[in-house]
Amino acid sequence: MTLLIIVDIHISNVCSVITKGSECRMEDSSWGVCTPLPQCPYRIREVLAGQRSATTTRGRCSFEHTTEIVCCPLWDVTSSPKQTTTTTTTTTTTTTTEAPVTNNVRPAEEACQEYDNEISGKNTEKVTTNIIGGEKVKEGEFPFTVALGFLSTGPDKKVEYDCGGTLITLRHVLTAAHCINNMEERKPFEVRIGSVNLNDKNQYVQHIGIVEWISHPDYRRNSVYNDIALLRLRRAVDTSRTVQPVCLNYLPLNNLASYANSSLITTGWGAIDIDGSKGSDLKKTHNLSFVSRDDCNVYYKSWSARIRNGIDENTQLCVIDRALTERSDSCWGDSGGPLIFITKQGAANSVIGVTSTGQSCGSSIPSIYISVYAYLDWIESIAWPREYATWQRRLGA
Repeated sequence: MTLLIIVDIHISNVCSVITKGSECRMEDSSWGVCTPLPQCPYRIREVLAGQRSATTTRGRCSFEHTTEIVCCPLWDVTSSPKQTTTTTTTTTTTTTTEAPVTNNVRPAEEACQEYDNEISGKNTEKVTTNIIGGEKVKEGEFPFTVALGFLSTGPDKKVEYDCGGTLITLRHVLTAAHCINNMEERKPFEVRIGSVNLNDKNQYVQHIGIVEWISHPDYRRNSVYNDIALLRLRRAVDTSRTVQPVCLNYLPLNNLASYANSSLITTGWGAIDIDGSKGSDLKKTHNLSFVSRDDCNVYYKSWSARIRNGIDENTQLCVIDRALTERSDSCWGDSGGPLIFITKQGAANSVIGVTSTGQSCGSSIPSIYISVYAYLDWIESIAWPREYATWQRRLGA
């Protein structure tokens, strides 16, 4: 059934005109994005339920010709109209729409299922898992990797991409807290996504401003604990083969030994040289493996001021490049970037960590990553507030 809404209202009668792609407020004060009605299943369900008509102004942004632009939840924007199926007999007409969610699936898992459905069948690049020494990445291989742009302190105000991040929704980027809350009082003003080369100006590259910087409330600048943050973008990204959000790990990592044969990769625009003296415009990836808490504490015993209680195995992951001669672990400039779990099929399955700190670029010393799972409640409450509140109510039911 094709959804058709006839509107007989002149644009000048709309009290507040907001263009497509702009941020907006939903009725519950959560953030949304102005979207054509046929691309917003949330508003389509209102129409089908008789809760929305041509005269309804609630949740309206503007019009684009005869198409109503509505304020759509960030989690429910589609790239094309969803189809509904109508079955007609001689006596009844039954309209089949999306059934309400009755299973107790947390928001990160629900988003992951949605992302998997979105990219299913698309021509996406498989991840190369036999990478050593930080080789180049193919376009579309890690379409969720983001570069954070800072203004230089020099007179030329050049943009410097000093941290990385991970696109987890159309409007949210996951990164390290020290990238936005640091002694230098520097924080990024934009994100860049869409190409593996920072000098590339192809049609898929997007520069999007940041409107909210949220570091974890328990993060302290003189410590490496709770080093995790979220950024809210000025507008939703335009998805493409080189721009896609990624799944967050929603499973506990209690037994790291069970991941012994898995592939772990980090991405970033870190230094090319081992001493970190030369910056790279290209993303690199690295094969890594987990290190036990006790072994990691041996490496970091000299960091007693910043790691007073040692590695917290509940919130931190210690990871190393076992091919010590390659020394391809995270470099300066990779801070805030993702630690990615790779399946045997060569797919980037989920982000399990955020690059936090290490002893030196390309060092044989393991690096420390913040566990995504340990902070999933905090992440979900910001990235998917409505779904998180609903999920919490179901848990308490």
